[in-house]
Amino acid sequence: HDCIIGNKCLIVSQCGFSGHVVLGDHVITHGQVGIAGHISIGSYSVIKAKSGVSHSCPEKSDLFGYPAKNTREYNKNLAVLNKLTKQHGVYKQ
Repeated sequence: HDCIIGNKCLIVSQCGFSGHVVLGDHVITHGQVGIAGHISIGSYSVIKAKSGVSHSCPEKSDLFGYPAKNTREYNKNLAVLNKLTKQHGVYKQ
């Protein structure tokens, strides 16, 4: 599909790249990552397992989730959500 893969990239099993995806050098894609068409992934980026990338990202990005977001931002949002659900009795252990 006219994808361009940079030097020394690591692509783990069951990843899917739509047409015209460009991976920079040293990009790591964990298992079952999906990348939509016409997207560029900057060099030295990491895309965590089962993430869905729907937008281009700059160098040294660390992405996770569906749709893929900055991993640190994703984890902060998840921590706040867990705290809120515990406070309101929604979450039971």
